[in-house]
Amino acid sequence: MEMYLEYLQEEPILHENQAVKKRGEAVVSLSVNALKSLFNYLTKETEDEDGESYFYRNVMSKIVLHTKKETASRRAQKISSVILNEHEINDFLQFIDQEYEITLTSGLARQRFNRDKERDLAILSLFLGSVML
Repeated sequence: MEMYLEYLQEEPILHENQAVKKRGEAVVSLSVNALKSLFNYLTKETEDEDGESYFYRNVMSKIVLHTKKETASRRAQKISSVILNEHEINDFLQFIDQEYEITLTSGLARQRFNRDKERDLAILSLFLGSVML
């Protein structure tokens, strides 16, 4: 496993512009975490016809990844940058209610939009309103 980890970190990768690069730490960590999950599943969750686990020993449990710990405030800042605030939600719903129909080019699309507009606005309002709670 350690040899595979080293291979992931050191393998040269040829990009479209003929540049040779190596995998980033994040990509290596994702690969290792996927393998750790697989081995955990194979040792704890699965069993063969006789009720025995596929693996008795989880060799991936000994692999330690040194990842940067993110502070709670940094995580909160990242999350808040992608969540709509109350003003943006109201602007979006108002756009759907009053301006979206103009952007539709097909008569059939406009007809279906007008048919389902009230329902769709109710669903969007419920969904976006529940996120704010």
